[in-house]
Amino acid sequence: MIAHTKMFFVICVVIFIIQISLSDAEFVDGCTNYTLMKYVDRRAVANELEMGSASAISDDFLDSGWYRIESEAGENMPTEPPGSFRCGTWYPIWLNGTLPTKIGEETIGEVCLQGFKNNCSETWKIDIRYCSGNYLVYNLVTSVSPNSGYCFGTEAVKATIETTSTSMTTQTDNPANSIDPCTQYSLIQYQDRRAATRSLNFGKEIAISDDFLSSGWYRVERSICAKMPTSAPKPLHCGTWYPIWLNGKLPTIRGQQVRQTVCMQSFTHTCLYSWNVDIKLCDGDFFVYNLLRSKTALSGYCFGTLDKCAEKEEDESQPTDENSEHEKKKSASNHAVIALAVVLSAVVVVFIVLLVVYCRKNECTRIKSNGIPLSGKTNKTGNSPRLHETASINFHSKTYNDSPPPYRSREPSVTSIGRLSTEGKLTTAGVFVVNKTYKH
Repeated sequence: MIAHTKMFFVICVVIFIIQISLSDAEFVDGCTNYTLMKYVDRRAVANELEMGSASAISDDFLDSGWYRIESEAGENMPTEPPGSFRCGTWYPIWLNGTLPTKIGEETIGEVCLQGFKNNCSETWKIDIRYCSGNYLVYNLVTSVSPNSGYCFGTEAVKATIETTSTSMTTQTDNPANSIDPCTQYSLIQYQDRRAATRSLNFGKEIAISDDFLSSGWYRVERSICAKMPTSAPKPLHCGTWYPIWLNGKLPTIRGQQVRQTVCMQSFTHTCLYSWNVDIKLCDGDFFVYNLLRSKTALSGYCFGTLDKCAEKEEDESQPTDENSEHEKKKSASNHAVIALAVVLSAVVVVFIVLLVVYCRKNECTRIKSNGIPLSGKTNKTGNSPRLHETASINFHSKTYNDSPPPYRSREPSVTSIGRLSTEGKLTTAGVFVVNKTYKH
């Protein structure tokens, strides 16, 4: 009984651990732990993508998680196909279902990616929750297709696009007096691909996208390539779709720090968006830039104007993703999955071992209950019969051997036991022969 109780307890613990490991997302409260969605005004159904004037939203770079929508266009995901090139992207993602209507209600909805010929070319599931503050949160999943984006709201709101440069200049810069940027900086990534003479190699490399760049002070390691170009490069240069260049002058005196305007170039405008950055010339004759995160996907800062700046150094590696922060998150997630798999494997192994031990104990108990004495008791010497001893049965006071006597035929034959003798065989005449010898 005790063994049964222990085994039941172990099974319950194993099931509980596996359930927690596989459903840890259920413990996250999406109504309080969420991220505000980016480019919300461009995601409205009525917002049609203007090719060449703005980049398409591409949620294949979106981190999976809970998101909240704060936009004048509304927070509801459309429940009908918006149409191609709507919602600020090539392939809009819409809800093929209904939204929750009661506070606290959470539903699992199917979203569709609309293509040029199919209203629902790709589908997957997302969670939607109606929170107590009368707002919706969406547990979004990274899109499976480039240039596709989730849709929210109906009316087109262009305030964000028209005032992008203003909103970008209001971002908080790192205080110049709190740190020394000439000693506390980060090296910019992919510097050889950021040269103004370097064109984007489609199909062989990933476009730089500084909308994932962490704001802060940066330095270009190769001093001859440290200058930001002061004229607009061509589109699809600097290793990106939309190059960011300096619309101003670099400092010329050591220790001098200036604030200049940078422009993001599109296919039709040399300065579609603009914002300010700080630039300082340090004592070692190198520049540091207080860069801000770009507001546009597939846009990147340019550095270097010489042809040799586009040459790759031996110690540089090809990027596998568009920003280090995103790569670190993916790496941490992979490590967590591996650790979880190891823990679950160990639990399963322990469970199997306990199950085998339990089964062996039950088998031994069953065998012992069928005639074998229980453990702890000993047989007396002589109780067990000797091996190969012939047994006999007492029946009518007569003893019969286990083996019957050899069969002997009444008539001698070829099957009789012994040697066949013809002299001892009786004939017909011999039957009537009378022996006249008398004994007196």
